[in-house]
Amino acid sequence: MKIDKIYFSYRENKKIKNILINPNERIFENKDFTIINEFNENKFRSILNVKKELEIIKFNLVVNIKFNTNDKILINGYQTWSETKEYNIYDKQKDFPLFLKPIIERYKIKYLGDYTIYKYSNKKGILHSYGYTYIREKNNYKFIGSLNEDSGFTIFEHNTTKNIIKIIKDCENRIVKDRYELVNIIFLTGDDYIFYEYFKQLNIKLKTEDVATGWTSWYNYYTNISEEIILENLKAFEKNNIKIDYFQIDDGYQNATGDWLYINEKFPNGMKFIATEIKKRGYKSGLWLAPFVSSIHSKIFKEHKDWLLKDKNGNPL
Repeated sequence: MKIDKIYFSYRENKKIKNILINPNERIFENKDFTIINEFNENKFRSILNVKKELEIIKFNLVVNIKFNTNDKILINGYQTWSETKEYNIYDKQKDFPLFLKPIIERYKIKYLGDYTIYKYSNKKGILHSYGYTYIREKNNYKFIGSLNEDSGFTIFEHNTTKNIIKIIKDCENRIVKDRYELVNIIFLTGDDYIFYEYFKQLNIKLKTEDVATGWTSWYNYYTNISEEIILENLKAFEKNNIKIDYFQIDDGYQNATGDWLYINEKFPNGMKFIATEIKKRGYKSGLWLAPFVSSIHSKIFKEHKDWLLKDKNGNPL
């Protein structure tokens, strides 16, 4: 894989300027900034030093690569609302599912998934991944990973029809006053040992703890749970001697999002009763909550408005 082009756009004194940089140039300089490109074997790093305050609009690298029909592409999702899996080269990455839109509207959630960070093309062969990605043919990998996400997400956009990977830094509207690391990436090829090398470069030690297994009510029932449903599933696990560590109650037990200590009428005996029943059967009890969010219908929202994050006009976010 070879970096072919670097695109950099910025706003300085209300004027947008677009720059095309040759990646083979170690130093690119104009009256506003200096970009230093560092090459170190299989690593590439780009550092911006500004001479006066400026606002970044865009920073992209373009990598040339030949995709083959049998290639598998790893797409690493932004978080739990976006998928992580291998795609075929002409697959289409799905946008946010419409059937979940009512949940967003009900909970007033604006930023769910990466749909406000990255605009989905809804076209075959355009696939985007966060932090790292690979192209795999059998046990042969071509891997690209970010070595620093502290300065913003690194997004890898595969365009299999054009045989390119665009490396996008999520730095739009960032104000830079002195120094800013635009990108720091590593290219690895080989068998699956490359993952050990990537972890080593990130100074991450592989964990050796046992894997925890468990059941959660969310993916089968979502918020439509009750004491009866939970006990029915718990008894089925016991009857079939299913070996897991945790038995978890997910969203749907509380009076309102944010009021985690106020249990609704669907659980007349409360959470202590449920936890005791779980422990009787040899499982550890788990309870889902989201401590940093509250519904406008919750006691927290009504009684503790001083706890809420507010915008510049004093309105709750």
